[in-house]
Amino acid sequence: MSDGTGNSTNAPVFADRASGDYRLHPSSPCIDAGLDLGGPFDLDRVPRPLDGDADGSAIPDMGAYEFTSTAVDADGDFVSDYAEFVADTELTDSNDWFRITGMEFPSPMTLRFQSSDARQYTLQTSTNLVDGVWINITGQVDVMGSGGELMLTDPAATNPACYYRVQVELP
Repeated sequence: MSDGTGNSTNAPVFADRASGDYRLHPSSPCIDAGLDLGGPFDLDRVPRPLDGDADGSAIPDMGAYEFTSTAVDADGDFVSDYAEFVADTELTDSNDWFRITGMEFPSPMTLRFQSSDARQYTLQTSTNLVDGVWINITGQVDVMGSGGELMLTDPAATNPACYYRVQVELP
């Protein structure tokens, strides 16, 4: 490595280099050690910068990927910055978070929520929260958001003792 300001001779400590995962490991010295070159996103489309070391300062990470952690919560709303990024809510506004705004039951069961036109949504159900098994509702998988209210429906809902959740993903 070349001498100079901003260069490092420390090993970057990747998540799993052997498998080709060059995202940063939580112990990486590259977290919050980069320069702000004006790029708003990393290769995974995660916004830059995030406060990867949770010290209160958002500084870009060195490398192609911004470190994401469930421990970092810039606005103190108990939702990690990475989870807010996935949900497409504002990382620094504690009043902006993904939430169900309405539910109608019995059949068809319908959930209502504000969607992002940059995210897709999947309605899932489970009858046992302990076993962690969630089943996608047919026809309600990878539904693109509209930027307004979105409704996801389980037309076969007959069990009042089941649970629902909405999975949010980048398209």
